[in-house]
Amino acid sequence: MKKVCITVPESIADRMAKHKLVDWNETLHRKLTFITSERAIVENILEKSTLTAEDACEIDEKVKKGLFKRYYEKA
Repeated sequence: MKKVCITVPESIADRMAKHKLVDWNETLHRKLTFITSERAIVENILEKSTLTAEDACEIDEKVKKGLFKRYYEKA
């Protein structure tokens, strides 16, 4: 297993020190495991995606128009 050293602001370190029962190594290990797993899933989805930037812009416009109609035209 590799070691990772992190730097936290004094204010956070002070708050962490008040919670002596918390295993910060385990807490950070779980969070890092979750984040890296989540990123792997997103990358896997993106590899298979055929959505282009142009498609995203088109969807964006449709959503914005729909929101405008829903919240401003009926007012």
